[in-house]
Amino acid sequence: MTTDKKETPPQQPMPQFYPQYVGLAEDEINLFDLWNVLVKRRRLIFIASVLSVVIAVAYVLSLPRTYLAEAHLLPPLAKGIGGMQGMQGMQGMQGMQDMQGMQGIKGLKREERFRQFRGNLQSLTTQRLFAESEKIENFHDFVSFKENKGEKGFAKFSVVLEWQDQELVASLINRFIETVVLQTKAEIISEVRGSLLQNKINIEHAIASKRTMALHRRNDEIERLKEALYIATELKIVESVSVPAFAYISTIDGYQDKSKKGFNFGTKALKVQITSLNSRKSDDPYIKGLRPLQEQLVMLNNQLSAVRDDFDVVRIDQKAYRPDFPVDLKKSKIVAGGGVLGLVLGIFAAFFFNFVENNRKEEGAGA
Repeated sequence: MTTDKKETPPQQPMPQFYPQYVGLAEDEINLFDLWNVLVKRRRLIFIASVLSVVIAVAYVLSLPRTYLAEAHLLPPLAKGIGGMQGMQGMQGMQGMQDMQGMQGIKGLKREERFRQFRGNLQSLTTQRLFAESEKIENFHDFVSFKENKGEKGFAKFSVVLEWQDQELVASLINRFIETVVLQTKAEIISEVRGSLLQNKINIEHAIASKRTMALHRRNDEIERLKEALYIATELKIVESVSVPAFAYISTIDGYQDKSKKGFNFGTKALKVQITSLNSRKSDDPYIKGLRPLQEQLVMLNNQLSAVRDDFDVVRIDQKAYRPDFPVDLKKSKIVAGGGVLGLVLGIFAAFFFNFVENNRKEEGAGA
């Protein structure tokens, strides 16, 4: 018995794949080469870093020592303005027809007074004038202001001064605040007195106008009585007589006056009236609306005499005190920053010089 064996084809060996090494492209960066450049140029990097630190130290040492003083301010208390209560914010007189309706003067709100004070405090003109009075220079360059919310929503306003003199900085800022307080008070008083004086002038002019017109009216009445006296004399009417209603006399200007015939009073009465009007010393009792104006004038004079400076425009929450230490200038950070900057510049210089050196070598090899 025979068996047939199937012949199997020989098995082919499996191909083996090995990773092929690919060299670095010309534009790729080799960290080992970079490290070699840094090691090669380590002296340049070290010199640049040290030089930068030396420059930073010299700069820090050249900075002047300054001191900081700060004063905290608040709006004045919500109370009257002393002798000036009811005497600010002059409303003026409403209508000059009868010079009535004087509104009086309302007190300035504390926020308005504080706002005016702050405006003067931040004014460059005020700061320059103060610097001139204190014989100092560039005061406005060293003073600053800041605002933050205090208790109960009140805005706390701070005045900050950075100065080189430790003994002078606090007193300087306190004197500056006092100067501005006096200036603001003087401005408010000047405004109030100006409003009062202007209204006083207006009332005085109104009184003088009323008196002048009263004099003219009295002279006109005397002329009318003289004309009536002439008529009565011609008609030989000595005593007062009754005249029919239809009887009237045309005046010089052609106006026919039926209500005031005049001449019927008789010469005796007319002479007495003329003498009385001529001898009158003052028309004030007969001027309508004069007494209310005189009353307003008296009130204005009283208000002018009552204007005082016993009111507040600011409340000093904390005045400036002598600082114990100078301002921290962060000198260590400045020096450290200088060192870091020098290190970066040194590394940049190292790669730059290495690049220049490689270019020269390539040019020499090509030649």
